[in-house]
Amino acid sequence: MVDLLTPTLNCSRTDITSQATLWMTSVVLRVYIPPVLSAFSLGSNIVNILVFSRMGLKDGATATFLVLSISDGATGCFNILYSILTTIRYLGPIHLRRTAYTIFMLIMVPPYIFHMTSTLCTVVIAIVRCCSVAMPFRVKSVFTVRRQLLTIMILAASTTVITCYGISCYRVIQVLDPQTNITHLVLTLTPDFARQIQVFDMYRFVVIYSSFIIVNICLVILIVALKRSSNFRTKAAGTVETDKKPTFNVQESCATIKFKLKEKQVVRTVVLVSLVFTICNLPYVVLLILRQTLPEFKIVGCLSRSFDMLAISSEAATSVNVCVNIFIYYYSHANYRNVFKRLVFRK
Repeated sequence: MVDLLTPTLNCSRTDITSQATLWMTSVVLRVYIPPVLSAFSLGSNIVNILVFSRMGLKDGATATFLVLSISDGATGCFNILYSILTTIRYLGPIHLRRTAYTIFMLIMVPPYIFHMTSTLCTVVIAIVRCCSVAMPFRVKSVFTVRRQLLTIMILAASTTVITCYGISCYRVIQVLDPQTNITHLVLTLTPDFARQIQVFDMYRFVVIYSSFIIVNICLVILIVALKRSSNFRTKAAGTVETDKKPTFNVQESCATIKFKLKEKQVVRTVVLVSLVFTICNLPYVVLLILRQTLPEFKIVGCLSRSFDMLAISSEAATSVNVCVNIFIYYYSHANYRNVFKRLVFRK
């Protein structure tokens, strides 16, 4: 078996990132900031779950936002434990750091699955909104609430199965330190680990790359649709002001106006959620690209410290991503804002 911790202690002279810089960045972004972000993420997503539950699940966007809030909240919950172990790993007693590192590596699996679920939810939301722009009167019959939730469940289940297969090559063994006479838990790899990790990496690369590309394409389409909608309404308003007798095409029923305003709010919400998703996942995408293009850019290699630096930054960006959605919902979604006020500020 291969010990995962011992090789990481070898520092490379060719790495552009110094050990001191990596240490300070690790302490700030893994010890001090994550507890605050994790606690806020858990609390804010609990509020999101309550608000979306009260809004009802008849609308596909609301149901998908609810699932997104659940997965983000679960990520925040696991990140609290993640922060505790990270603090022990960097600042705790020396005899506990090795064991904390092993547990730290093991508990990264559930947050990863929930993070991937959030990613898939964002993709589904973006695709459905793009289809609503292309075929506004058929989207509800084609992309029903049940079909959207079923799609997310199937994709999340596939992610769970592939992840469990990938981590099955890891083993936890007890190792006695002869100097301190203390038994540590050490994470090791089985001899045939390469094939399992290759399958896991292939699935992860495909999901991350395709999700990032799809969300960005949908983001551009939705931004263009919002701009066209705003220009059309501006021209229509000018026509109403200049014409004494507006034509029938300008006059809209109250129901149609409410429907279009609601759709515009949902599209604006999806645009902001997709934009934040793109920005916060950019470091992780860059990490994957560099890992594939530079052989030494990995956890054990000549650029291991730079790898750790970018990995830490991507973790921090992911933590921010699961925190800020509550502000997006409150700012851009009037129905969410009204339910939120009744829920939080009720007497």
